[in-house]
Amino acid sequence: MVAFANAIEPTPENPMGALAKLKYLFLTDNQVGDEGIKAFASAIASGALGSCQVINLRSNNIGEAGMQAFSDAIRSGALGLCTTIYLGENKIGDVGMQALATAVSSGALPAFKKIVVPDGLENHPALVAACKPRGIEIV
Repeated sequence: MVAFANAIEPTPENPMGALAKLKYLFLTDNQVGDEGIKAFASAIASGALGSCQVINLRSNNIGEAGMQAFSDAIRSGALGLCTTIYLGENKIGDVGMQALATAVSSGALPAFKKIVVPDGLENHPALVAACKPRGIEIV
């Protein structure tokens, strides 16, 4: 994932990044882990996926530290067109959900409509408080 993240980051030769027009990114079952998602989050924050509408990170062994990094990238505003994020079957707990809720509350995802979280976290109080007023579906 680190190599992938490095490959998609904007460069002087390609200031929009290699995947600037990508709308759907499915990385399901790749065992990205926290270190991989941290690198991915850095690429996102640099604007590498500015046109992406759907990001599927289901079943990637993402934990608290990875979710915090991903949430920081969300708060950067670099995913303004994103409507859906899939995070099910990861190892995200309360700390990660708090970070995600903070990112959603920041308004950095203006087009956001749906978030899929690990089983049992659909009613996480902070996430519900961030999503419900905006009509964001939590699955």
